[in-house]
Amino acid sequence: MNEYFTSLRAIAQSSTELLTDQYHSVNSLEIKQSATTLRNSIQPCLDDLLQAQVQLGRNLIGCMKTLEHSEAVWQSKQQVIVVSNFTILEKVGEISGCWNRIQQLAAQEKLEIVEQVKQNWLDRIEELEKSFFFDSKNQRRAGIGFGDKNGFRRELPYKVNYVSGSLDDAVKETLHQLLQELNIRHLDAVQTFVDLLDPELKSKISQEKEDLLTELKSGFDRKLDNLADKYTLSQSQGMNCKIAEWQQRFGDIFWEEVASFRDQGLTKIERRVELVINDRLAMLQKVVKWALTFYNYFLSLQKRYQQETPGQRTAEKAWIDQQRQQLKQLLANVELSLK
Repeated sequence: MNEYFTSLRAIAQSSTELLTDQYHSVNSLEIKQSATTLRNSIQPCLDDLLQAQVQLGRNLIGCMKTLEHSEAVWQSKQQVIVVSNFTILEKVGEISGCWNRIQQLAAQEKLEIVEQVKQNWLDRIEELEKSFFFDSKNQRRAGIGFGDKNGFRRELPYKVNYVSGSLDDAVKETLHQLLQELNIRHLDAVQTFVDLLDPELKSKISQEKEDLLTELKSGFDRKLDNLADKYTLSQSQGMNCKIAEWQQRFGDIFWEEVASFRDQGLTKIERRVELVINDRLAMLQKVVKWALTFYNYFLSLQKRYQQETPGQRTAEKAWIDQQRQQLKQLLANVELSLK
């Protein structure tokens, strides 16, 4: 392309010389008009050629970056190959064991929370029963009227709120334990293997991990009620409709209604604990699955790299070096022509 620049510039220079009377025998009006037109026509050709050279230079730089990535991949292969297969499988075993412990802990905590909170709920309802549904002779009353009804309606919300608070506190404590059980060192271990990959792949997988951890933290920080299920509402919220109905009732409140209210509370306690803890378990499982998927990918990558012979590796490096040398020469020529 340099010869094109040289030829076009020579034509433009010759036209200028003719117009400045440096060609003593070539000075007619007509030839000077032709020289002017020719010089003006040459300039767009030079501009187009210059733009093409600039674009070519940019494309060549892109090609050089492609080769840099190819060499980074070539270098990472050796780093991946030398990792002990036993070390990777050991990490797989560790995080699998961690997930088993998380599941066992969750199952145990769910049973304990449900048992404790259910008993707490029954105790609170029994207190109301003894206070308002037994007369002075300790005889059961089918219902309560005006006087006792007002006392019952005052105390019931406090009892419900107390149980609701104790349930949520217990669930939050369990969620904290589950999150702590997924020790961050397991993910740090994953990162040590990610760091052995080429920069492009390393950046992609590292970002996946960071996005996953951000999602996990956001999920565990959100309110317990933030699930699309009526049972995830707090115990007090879930019972508010019935309480409001009793608050406005003019007639008696019957024990059968309270017993039904009590039983609904038991169902709600069990369902709420199950839903909330299982929701967070699913988030933890997603992280564990990601880590196990990465280890499987790393092992498959290692197996493929180990099948390559030293001769293949030498040939690949020679090819990369050869292409780089040719690109460097082309880039140098382009830079020279732009001067």
